[in-house]
Amino acid sequence: MKQVAAEKKVPVIDLHTLTGDAMQQLGDAGCRPFFCSDSDRTHFSAQGAAWLALLLVAELKRRGLPPAPHCR
Repeated sequence: MKQVAAEKKVPVIDLHTLTGDAMQQLGDAGCRPFFCSDSDRTHFSAQGAAWLALLLVAELKRRGLPPAPHCR
């Protein structure tokens, strides 16, 4: 993914690493509300989806990437 982005000269955001790093900082208990259930740690709850959207917007802004100017 990163190699193709470099070849095409387009930005890439590695959501796996971005979310993994953020979740490590929050710890297991801090991340629990982000998932549908304790047995389903794959699918985000509504709260988890909102958290992921905010994380992505923050990364877009940090990098100065579109649509960052349109994000609040």
